[in-house]
Amino acid sequence: MRAALAALSTIRTLTDLEVFLDERGGVYSPEMDYGQATPPVGAFAQLKRLQIDGRTTSVAAVISVIVAPKLEAVELACGDWHWDPETRDTVLVEDALTVIFNHLRRRTGTTLRKFHLSLREYSGELFPKGTAPGTRFPISAGPLLGLCRLEDVMIHQYRLSGDREYLCINVPALVAAWPTLRFLTLPGLAVNMESLQVISRTCTRLERLTAKCLSWSWFDVPGAMEGRSFRLDTAASDTIASALRELRFEEPLKAILPDTASNVARLLDSLFPQLIPERCSVVAIWTSRRQPEVRETYDVMDIVARLQRARRDASMTADRMLDGPSRP
Repeated sequence: MRAALAALSTIRTLTDLEVFLDERGGVYSPEMDYGQATPPVGAFAQLKRLQIDGRTTSVAAVISVIVAPKLEAVELACGDWHWDPETRDTVLVEDALTVIFNHLRRRTGTTLRKFHLSLREYSGELFPKGTAPGTRFPISAGPLLGLCRLEDVMIHQYRLSGDREYLCINVPALVAAWPTLRFLTLPGLAVNMESLQVISRTCTRLERLTAKCLSWSWFDVPGAMEGRSFRLDTAASDTIASALRELRFEEPLKAILPDTASNVARLLDSLFPQLIPERCSVVAIWTSRRQPEVRETYDVMDIVARLQRARRDASMTADRMLDGPSRP
């Protein structure tokens, strides 16, 4: 492997490098290269994008020898889909991840704009939970705080500990850690309405958020428990300056009542007034409890689009009234 990387580093015009570590014949270890007459791995002077796919320890070994002063995008897929001895050794995997994160911090802290991380065989918790923006990162992921110019982040964890079905990651904490963040993708994350309200207030630069699903509870609907109609706190909504334009959920929302979709749409429109409906994906499915075969599918963003049009029409009418009657 080291010989191959050494050869590739001599290609001065190389800007894109993909490394797929097929280790069915054995796990790669840097010790295999010791004692061999291999040339040194030079700097990848023009490399802009790096993608590595393999077992976590092997990914760490490869990334530790790559020096790329202009690197802007890193995409890592760590873990093996097949049986992997690393699966049961959490400490081994965490140590390898720390090595990876430390190398990225030291060598790409001021250049990296895109960081995508897929973890296939790690079920621990790398990132903070909850909704408080000031929540600290766990020690193992701490070095990632040094990636100060990130704009595009994806974190996908396939295996979760215990009986967890969804990923628990504190979105406001991630955005606070990376203030230049514009695009955030969390394929395993379940987001509730409380989290969205915090995101709208604290993640004002975030332009695109992708998650697994949106969860809905009566407790998330202002006034619902008292039997009142939907209403967002105007004092809170007046302070919102969210730049979010794209909101996507991979799974449909399980609606409690037929009007759940319209309530969700009103809240989304209030929290994120700059949403572009045609770029979003928010679907609700209502199933009758008495007649399970009766189902209705609602495109929440269609309702948001209607709310936006109504708001624009009302604004235009108000402007005409302020201008007064037209003169002959």
